[in-house]
Amino acid sequence: MGSVTVIALATAMLGRQGATIEPRLLRQPDIHGSNVVFCYAGDLWVSTTENGSIARRLTSGVGAESRPHFSPDGKTVAFTATYDGSGNVFTIPVEGGEPKRLTYGNNDQCMGWTPDGKIMFATPEGNPYGGRQAQLMLVDTKGGLPQPTPIKEFSSGQYFADGKRVAYNRFNSFNFNWRRYRGGSQGKISIYNLATNEYSELPAKREQNYHPIVLGNSIYYISDRANGTLNLYKNENGKDMQLTNDSSSDIRFPETDGTTIVYERDGYLYHFNPATGKEVKLAPRILSENLGSRPSLKNLQPYVSNFSISPSGNRIAVEARGELFSLPAKTGETRNMTRSSGVREMTPIWSPDGKNIAYISDASGDREVYVQPQAGGTATQLTNKPGFRIENISWSPDSKFMLLYSPIAVYKLDGATKQIVEITNFANGGGSVDVSPDGKWIAYTQAGANANGAVWLYEVETGKKVKITEGFFNDSSLAFDRERPYLYFASDRTFEPTFGHFEFSLKVEDTTRMYAVALTKDAPNPFLDRNDEEPEQGAKPPEKPAGEKPADKPSIELDGIGSRIMVLPLGPGNYNAVTGLGNGFAFVSSGVLFQYNMGSKAPVPLYEGVGAFEFTPNRQKMAVLGRGGLQILPVQPGQQPGAGRVDMSNVEAVIDPKAEWKQIFWDVWRYERDHFYDASMGGQDWLAIGKKYEGYLQYVNHRGDLNYILGLLIGELATGHAYIQGQGDLGAGAPRVAVGNLCADFEVLGDGVRFAKILRGFNDEEQYQTPLGLPGIDVKDGEYLVAVDGNPVSTDVNPSQFLVGKVGKTVTLLVNSKPSMEGARKVRVKPIASDIPARYWDWVEGNRKKVAELSGGRIGYMHISNTAAEGSHDLVRGFYQQTDKDAVLVDERWNGGGYIQPWFVDTLARKKKAVIQPRYGNDQPEAPVIEGPMALLINGYAGSGGDFFPYMFRQAGRGPLIGKRTWGGLVGISNGYTTVDGGNITAPSFSIYNPETGEIIAENQGIDPDMDIDMRPDLVAKGEDPQLEAGVKYLLEQLAKMPPKKVRSKVPQVGKNGKINP
Repeated sequence: MGSVTVIALATAMLGRQGATIEPRLLRQPDIHGSNVVFCYAGDLWVSTTENGSIARRLTSGVGAESRPHFSPDGKTVAFTATYDGSGNVFTIPVEGGEPKRLTYGNNDQCMGWTPDGKIMFATPEGNPYGGRQAQLMLVDTKGGLPQPTPIKEFSSGQYFADGKRVAYNRFNSFNFNWRRYRGGSQGKISIYNLATNEYSELPAKREQNYHPIVLGNSIYYISDRANGTLNLYKNENGKDMQLTNDSSSDIRFPETDGTTIVYERDGYLYHFNPATGKEVKLAPRILSENLGSRPSLKNLQPYVSNFSISPSGNRIAVEARGELFSLPAKTGETRNMTRSSGVREMTPIWSPDGKNIAYISDASGDREVYVQPQAGGTATQLTNKPGFRIENISWSPDSKFMLLYSPIAVYKLDGATKQIVEITNFANGGGSVDVSPDGKWIAYTQAGANANGAVWLYEVETGKKVKITEGFFNDSSLAFDRERPYLYFASDRTFEPTFGHFEFSLKVEDTTRMYAVALTKDAPNPFLDRNDEEPEQGAKPPEKPAGEKPADKPSIELDGIGSRIMVLPLGPGNYNAVTGLGNGFAFVSSGVLFQYNMGSKAPVPLYEGVGAFEFTPNRQKMAVLGRGGLQILPVQPGQQPGAGRVDMSNVEAVIDPKAEWKQIFWDVWRYERDHFYDASMGGQDWLAIGKKYEGYLQYVNHRGDLNYILGLLIGELATGHAYIQGQGDLGAGAPRVAVGNLCADFEVLGDGVRFAKILRGFNDEEQYQTPLGLPGIDVKDGEYLVAVDGNPVSTDVNPSQFLVGKVGKTVTLLVNSKPSMEGARKVRVKPIASDIPARYWDWVEGNRKKVAELSGGRIGYMHISNTAAEGSHDLVRGFYQQTDKDAVLVDERWNGGGYIQPWFVDTLARKKKAVIQPRYGNDQPEAPVIEGPMALLINGYAGSGGDFFPYMFRQAGRGPLIGKRTWGGLVGISNGYTTVDGGNITAPSFSIYNPETGEIIAENQGIDPDMDIDMRPDLVAKGEDPQLEAGVKYLLEQLAKMPPKKVRSKVPQVGKNGKINP
């Protein structure tokens, strides 16, 4: 370690030494008598309700803990932890000790305790809805199989003291980063009577009512029906009463011991006494070493992203976790050029003259461009335009100016005057840009109203713009040749529609080819036939015209330039990242970097498995980030991964988490400011909102707490698709240890554990196969599992605990018709990672068969799981196989969204236009069609594309929507944004609206059904599907009204009545 690094680390640590941490960002509390357990800085702590009591850390393991709950006797805490990579339920004595694992699912969330001492948890395990709906299950503290309950839809709640009733939420919309949410995943207070199987709800409008808890026969909950915030309410004998009245912040996660209530608000804990109506702020003292926010030296190799090779190829500049480094190609010093934890420097670009490195930095509080001598030294700020988002930068070949790229435009920054001039904007799309070798012209593609890109030229000296191609076709990735007078570009001009298996669908792929524009009239055509001859004796070489420029600096003759476009002998395919070389260009296709030389018939591969790459200005060397790491290689065919690898072992820096977290916060704030679909931020004061939540930062001592604050921040947008997608650097995490899945439901019967239901799967597709459903595996429902790999299975054992780490590995089961080892037979199987696909398809096929049974085979059924690739598979599989049905019930419940898919409804809404009558065989329509009545099932779990699908279905008049209101999110996202430590967030960046009304479709509302029918939990518990049954009933009624189908009785005639008018 260098002395400067040691000093930096020591300085950072000395400047951060402090005393007791102020108690804020205390979360998810529970109470038992005077004891309070809560989450803080990634761990569980226990304190008392006494003011200033010293909190005691209860857990300190690797992995996050959450949702702690005291047992009824107060001696044990149950909670969720990710000790093995996924969320499972654990218990720990309140005095401390070793956590005991009780569940083995993929996302088990601890919800509390039953009055008789069992642990409640919500899990998607066992439900067939693709992990999108959790059910309530119970587990004994001794272990054993989780016990199912009749409640198959559960997100939060509590038992009444009698143990017979549960007050709960069905949806988990309280987890959304979405304040004032009013969509179909609405929080309502449900009551289920387990003794009588009766279900009811507290009355509600469109407000959100969350986290019901029970004191006596009264239900307490939080609601945003007033004040614009979540406050505490009480429902007693059917009457609601508001108990708190705070308009500045929300109450979250209220819990009770049956006497008093504890909850979090504004990052603090509060103790509420229902008897007096008084609220007291708790202030436990947290004596923590605070290691999660301690500055430390980190190796930053995993965070290396953008890079730029020096002109000589002897060094390379890299970006790593907001720092810029200069690395030697082979040997030499690794230099940290910025040393700025808490500031994000990014996108280093080495100037072609080799003197400087330019980059983007948020040191000023916004993204600005800086330049620094390549050997180190003071950086110079080149731009000063707060609120002007710069996404990327590049140099001109002569190092005299730079190009700045915003989300919608490209600008020229003069290096001497610092003047910024807009070159063009990309309101309709486009964005490929390159500068000519002499720095006099800028080529770019810009889309027109038809969304097709055209090639343009911009003269740097005059600002003149010239359109080179018409824009009739879509022209894209372009580059200048570095030596010869050519401009290369990719264009979609090749159209060869292909037959699909089921119909001629006009599917078009591989439309792109490469083209070259001759920039001068006398540019040679390298593809003309050549005729080699001996030179004539005494012949003089041709004289060069006066003033002719060198070949490596071509002039551009605009006259007739559009007629000098030639197609290159490269077939249709993918041509990405086109980069000019000398007498040719490079491009990427299917992960391979190719080089093409003008005049040749085919490209040659330079590097396979390429990620990012960059060439030196003279195109003699290249830097590649690929399968071989970061490499510097000669530009020659056949380069191998690993050769020329750059040593990044010294890419390290002192990271101060506190400073970094502040940078991340404001970086996210800026990203939302610059990418949110509405530049006015919904009329809110976005800066004031940022300042409000900045006040939390001084209390953050764990990256998870920062994510919580970021969620609050983007939640103020009150818009869907605002996600924290990546958690960032949470510190050393637990490795994920997968649990093998046998794809079976178990039950305890007598002294043994038996197979209640084995999922047999569907062997026509690998994803739906199951371990016990493969041919040759003979295990029956009702048989007992008596051992796994020699480990006896008893009633207090969960068989999954013997399947930890067994995914894809052979496991020996002992199976018997009785709960005994005697007479048991061995069955060898390979557990899989998840039973979700098999359960889903079992449900779909079960529905299809049920619909056929209820309708006498007249009605078809298809489920559309999302509007992405899987949903396309569902539609193709469901539509073409059921064109013989008189009607079809389409089901998009639990639809996970994806893309805008107009062809889904276009296909379902087809009308027969003609009929083909063959000499032999039956008549057939001109295209596959289902003309009979249809209906679409919807619910609150269907959203995004699952909102737009029913909207289009209704617009097409294809049939009624049956079920419940959808999620309500049609302000969409394009990409996520990666934070400096590897986290990821989204900004809702575009809306989908009705052009007639100007209203955003479904946003924060959902699509309402035509027939409002709930999946009432008591009916679901009986095995019923009231929505599906209502859909079948409706379609049968429509079929009954339809006249019989006409059957052709004679051969169709030519002309009316067999005659043609003269």
